[in-house]
This record gives sequence, structure tokens and C-alpha cells, in this order.
Amino acid sequence: MVAVNNSEDGVKILRDIPVNIDVPMVMQSIKSNGANKRIETELRELIETVTPVVRPKVLYKAAQVTLADGNRLEIEGLEFTHHVPSLSFSEGERVFPYVATCGLEIEAIRSPGDLMKDYCLNILKNVILTRAAIKYFEDHLKQTYMLQELSRIGPGEAMGSTAQQKKLFSLLGDVEGAIGVRLSAHNMMVPEKSTSGIFFETAVRIESCQLCPNNCRARRAPHDPELFKTFRKKG
Repeated sequence: MVAVNNSEDGVKILRDIPVNIDVPMVMQSIKSNGANKRIETELRELIETVTPVVRPKVLYKAAQVTLADGNRLEIEGLEFTHHVPSLSFSEGERVFPYVATCGLEIEAIRSPGDLMKDYCLNILKNVILTRAAIKYFEDHLKQTYMLQELSRIGPGEAMGSTAQQKKLFSLLGDVEGAIGVRLSAHNMMVPEKSTSGIFFETAVRIESCQLCPNNCRARRAPHDPELFKTFRKKG
């Protein structure tokens, strides 16, 4: 059972998140047809090494929108900006700022000089972050807060500059003390396989990359400014 730790300021930590991954799942994430036997072998060995030690975690809170005005979004008195006026947030709406991570434990597994193993480990960490930590977190939010569907925006994507990371972290208190994630001088998260953003209820799910005009190697979907202009409407 996943441990949920609560603090006096409403911040919650999800620990002991189950990590159930296998080689086909990871191969699917890199859109491989399974023909590369070396990658499969490396992944199989790494999964056996990583699974017993990896400890993904999520830090989040249920917060309220205190101001919504076009591209401006204020949460508990802290102002953020985003690229998508059609999001149409409303004052008093409940949103869920969060930081999720693969954890520090997996960072000790390195293979200096072995480029193939490092490549496979990087893929594996991405899968753990997205298919274990984030997926579990979404399911937890839906069950806990009786939500039908969720979408998210995040710094560096639909929320624009990563400079907004500092405000997001400040909403959650001592992020490093809670789950081991800190910000670098350039507002990048350390450890690298961490992610942050704001989840909110929507009528249908939108991939945040679809809302973001920035060019990015990590893009998960093409930008589509016309997509789901009314996806925020309920009922």
C-alpha cells in the first residue's frame, strides 16, 4: 500500500509507489519493434537491478485559484502565466500543483563509459517517472477527489519559462527536504528525472505538449492551437 504523508499546510507525499514494468512496456515507449536484442538484454538486466531500489515519489497539494485573467493564473496568491487563454480557469477552482521524481536512489546506478547501458537506464527512468509515478498520481487524484478526467500544464511547456519553477516549488514548501528534488541555478530540477506542474479537472484529457508552442526535443505531441478549444467546459 502506498504511504500518504500529510503536513499541516495541506501538502501530501506519495511514497512506496508500485513500479511494475517489463521489457515490452519500455520498448513500446521508444517505439521499437523489439528487433534490437542488445537493448532488450540491457533493459532486462537493468530492470532486475533497478526495481528493488527505485523509490519514485510525488509531492502535491490541493490548492485554490485565487485569480484567473486570460493568461494569468494566481494560485494561493502566487501568480503564474500560461500560453492558453482558452483554459478559462475560474476563481475558487481546485487545482493540484505537484513535483514528481524517480527519486535519488536510482541515481547511484551508473555505468561510466558504457553508452548503451546509460542510454537504456535513461529510457527506463523516463518510463518509471511517467508510467509509475505520474500514472499512479493521476489515479490517486481521481479516486481521492472524485474527478473524472485530468490535464496538466507545467513550466517549460504550456506555462512558458522554467523560471516559474521557483513559485511552483514555493507552493509546496520544502520540496528537497520532502522528496529530494531541488532546483539548479537555471531552474532545472535535480535529479533530472523529475517533473512538475499543475493538474486540473477537464472534460477530456489534453496532453500539455499540444498546448505548448515551444520547440522541444522532449515533445510528446505536436502543438495544435485549434485543438479542444472548449475542452474546459463541463457537462
